[in-house]
Amino acid sequence: MLLRVVDICFEPAAQLFTLNCFTGIVTKNAEDIDFVIIAIYITGEYALG
Repeated sequence: MLLRVVDICFEPAAQLFTLNCFTGIVTKNAEDIDFVIIAIYITGEYALG
């Protein structure tokens, strides 16, 4: 699931990272705390370079 999320959020054609992408997906998966933590971690790693 996470890999698919990364595919969607980091698709090269977009040429742009959007926090909204993760925010929307995390909201849908909020009951899965591990998923949320991983998504936040990846978001932070990407945003901070």
